[in-house]
Amino acid sequence: MVLNHDIMRHTKKVRSTVSWHLSRLRKAMIISVRKGVHQTYRLRNKDLVALLIKCFLSCTKTLFSNFFNRYLYQFA
Repeated sequence: MVLNHDIMRHTKKVRSTVSWHLSRLRKAMIISVRKGVHQTYRLRNKDLVALLIKCFLSCTKTLFSNFFNRYLYQFA
């Protein structure tokens, strides 16, 4: 479980930015929120998040690789 102020401190983002992103993650059912004295956040499906990160990194690597290969070939 993670607290909102922990996320703000770790990411160095203001409360409104963190809240905006957390609300989208909650709507996408990626995280759950437990309200009490403090709101705590938890991943709903760790395997899904791991898969999303893996896909994102793979796609990003491919996109950058393709971009740089095309860019460098222009000057070769």
